[in-house]
Amino acid sequence: MNGITKDAAGRLYIASAFGREIVILNAPDGAFIERLGPAQGVLFPDDVVLGPDGSLYWTDIVFGQVGRRAPDGTVTKQFVALGVNPITFSADGRLLVGLALLGDALWELDPQLQEPPRLVLDAPGQLNAFSFGPDGKLYSPSNTRRTLVRIDVDAQTLTPIGALNRSISAVKFDAAQQLWLHSEGELLRVNRETGAIEQTIALGWERADNFVPVAEDRFFVSGPDGLLEVTMDGTIRQIRPGGMRNPGGLAVVRDGDKEVLVVADLQSMYEFDAATGALLETHQSNFMPPPGVSTLLGPMTVSASPVGVVVTTWIFPSAGNNVQEYDLATGSVLRQVIATNTPINAIEFQGKLVVAEIASGSVAQFSGDERTVLASGLFVPAGLAASADALYLGDWASGLIFQLATAGAPLNPPRIVTAGLKHPEGMALDANGNLLVVETGRRSLVRVNTTTGQIATVAAGLDLGPPVPAPGFPPTYMFDGVAVAPSGAIYVTGYEANVIYRITD
Repeated sequence: MNGITKDAAGRLYIASAFGREIVILNAPDGAFIERLGPAQGVLFPDDVVLGPDGSLYWTDIVFGQVGRRAPDGTVTKQFVALGVNPITFSADGRLLVGLALLGDALWELDPQLQEPPRLVLDAPGQLNAFSFGPDGKLYSPSNTRRTLVRIDVDAQTLTPIGALNRSISAVKFDAAQQLWLHSEGELLRVNRETGAIEQTIALGWERADNFVPVAEDRFFVSGPDGLLEVTMDGTIRQIRPGGMRNPGGLAVVRDGDKEVLVVADLQSMYEFDAATGALLETHQSNFMPPPGVSTLLGPMTVSASPVGVVVTTWIFPSAGNNVQEYDLATGSVLRQVIATNTPINAIEFQGKLVVAEIASGSVAQFSGDERTVLASGLFVPAGLAASADALYLGDWASGLIFQLATAGAPLNPPRIVTAGLKHPEGMALDANGNLLVVETGRRSLVRVNTTTGQIATVAAGLDLGPPVPAPGFPPTYMFDGVAVAPSGAIYVTGYEANVIYRITD
């Protein structure tokens, strides 16, 4: 859950960028009233606000558009710039939007979304959820400055307030016009002149995204872990839980006698009991870690390694194009490769990290800072799987499956194992040495005999992720993965339905 606002009737409007929807909830109990998704023109909504006439506005961070849904249901959109993120109205009806993660600017828009946007500030420091104060100035977090800033929209000036040196995600004013902000799992009441912290409410979460005052003494707080009602005396009530929302790659690891399913979910990485589906552990990720801090960065794929798991991310420049080996037991990053060629997937093979790079059309092997190309001239290298001495790759665009190494040595040229697959993504080897491949173009899981290339369908009709949901994104997007447990059970992610399939055959 991302941006949040409320209407006069007490209904909450909550944006979910990667859930691709705005949900309307009843504030007291969190009951669903309505969902607005792609069918209603809502694509990747990051923040929401209600206009003076009751129109609902949202920022589409990935497509760079601001949307407006009028009271009669008519939807209007205007392109501003990639990365449109915070959005708010002033008391006199001026509409402001900012860029973050994919850009850095502050714009004023025509509320009818007809006149061209007016640039207020260029590179103001990665503004996030902001609000106008009683003095008519705009108050905002600055992600790059790690503090609060005050902006005079007319004078086009920005002034830092204090030196909080904290990650701040949102700023709001309560009914008494006191300034509150969310920072690192706390709601803080802050003096808007000096930046001094005057009250702290610990949420019991390490992170949240946004919040909205709903009465003189309470707030609703949204984030990856759900929705909270928080009163100013520190009383906290969970209204809705969080949970898996963007399942991508997955892996099976062992914890004693237990098989544990690890799922990359972009804002988190989850551990589930593979037998029961019970949530065992949540590993929180960070798109903008403090300087010098090594942390889990937006996991999109995950694969098992001898000492933990290997994860990849490419989604935001702030998180970088990274491959990390991560220790599940300690929550620490063991090693990290900054792979500038857009890493779609990675596995460990013979102690080295093997990365499918879409920007270079290559598969590269990393040992420390040394990069060795194992295969090049590929269209969309995606799926990777390996045994102790054999390495395989699937090309999403060509539908070819290659063997890149045998007996531990690279094959030059790689051997074509089979052809004719439609958009293969996740791959894994079964106990017999055959490849299981998620064929997203046919919404199926197939088994490929690695000797003969024969293809057999294991499961069909799976709700897998749609390709190319946004301009500039790799066609694999969230990446539907597959993993095989020692018990023989097969697990497949279904991004479109937000599910994990368990298949036995």
